[in-house]
Amino acid sequence: MRDPWFPLLIILIVLLRTWLGIFGPMPHGFTEWLHGWQTLIAASVALGAAYVAYWNTNRSLAHAKKLEADRRESKLTALRAMLPLALAQICEYAYRTAQSLNVLIAQCVNEVLPFGTIKNDFVKSLPSDTLRVCPERSCWIA
Repeated sequence: MRDPWFPLLIILIVLLRTWLGIFGPMPHGFTEWLHGWQTLIAASVALGAAYVAYWNTNRSLAHAKKLEADRRESKLTALRAMLPLALAQICEYAYRTAQSLNVLIAQCVNEVLPFGTIKNDFVKSLPSDTLRVCPERSCWIA
């Protein structure tokens, strides 16, 4: 977005240069009058500069807030797209684990599993890519 005051400032500079080119230096009375108001003019310029800085800072903060909201929204959208895949992998893991346990139930004697029946690799871990799809809970909150 363009600053609407910039063209006005350029026009004033061109007019001052034209004045000085045509009529020469400012009249003696004008410079004395201007000298009396020098402090007020400087304070006005400082207030104008402070307003411009305030306006630009607020605009930058609003832009950063919008970018962060867009980033969070896209991250949440990506997470929602990947959750069905993760859920399917978890269901597959649960199904395989349940089938392995059904095999062990058949090997029980008087509701006790004999020693040495279970092998070391019986318990399989959940796939690591499933856990990467489900990151920290804070990104689920919109």
